[in-house]
Amino acid sequence: MYPIVAEGTTLEYSTNGTVWNLVGHLISLEGPGITVPVVERTTLSDLSKRKRPSKIPDMGELSGSLKADPDNPAQEFMLAQCLTPPHPGEFPQWRITYMDEFVTHCTDVFDGFVSAFEATGFEEESDPAVDFTITVDDLIVRTPGSSP
Repeated sequence: MYPIVAEGTTLEYSTNGTVWNLVGHLISLEGPGITVPVVERTTLSDLSKRKRPSKIPDMGELSGSLKADPDNPAQEFMLAQCLTPPHPGEFPQWRITYMDEFVTHCTDVFDGFVSAFEATGFEEESDPAVDFTITVDDLIVRTPGSSP
């Protein structure tokens, strides 16, 4: 098995679960970073602190950067998500497709909302960019890559 490479990784969103829209001009992605909160379970008779993992993991956030393009439909959609946040149950789905050696590539799909959208790099001799954060609302569903 070969490792996943960053080149060719894509981010898409869907508002209906069937039509996927590419988030173009992608420069970088980080996350989502899943954490399992620690739950205190110490009793008065214990000689030391006792803990257990939570049964509810935190799916974290996906952050990244895009080359700024105010006419790009995906960037317009992401900005609109911040200006008029969707209600729970109306969050778009997001899909990360990783480049691997398989014909059908590995994907992560999750519900989430854009919680940050910030233009950066508007200065002399610079390429403006947009930094964004998508907060994951539910479990991340990973589909491993496969070949026929």
